[in-house]
Amino acid sequence: MKAAYERGVSIADIAASAGLSYSWTRRKLIEHGVEITCRSRRTTPVPVEQLATEYLAGDSILAIAQRYEGLYYKLVRDLLLEQGVKLRASTRAHRTMGVG
Repeated sequence: MKAAYERGVSIADIAASAGLSYSWTRRKLIEHGVEITCRSRRTTPVPVEQLATEYLAGDSILAIAQRYEGLYYKLVRDLLLEQGVKLRASTRAHRTMGVG
């Protein structure tokens, strides 16, 4: 958690990815000596433009998230949406509806 926060991942995103509450995650970060700061922009291990290029070239959100340390599905999805990328229908939705 500490390393993720220091790379720029928000407390809310860390908590969500681990299935933990925001307050518990924040408290644990503070207990481990992390100085909590106000952040207005997320940082990522690769430029968001590169993530968009990979997605538009056909890579799945999950594949992109697994490729880079510090990224996870929800963060990549949110970053792509913020970048204005139109997302493809998920393969999970197709399986649920019996398509494909």
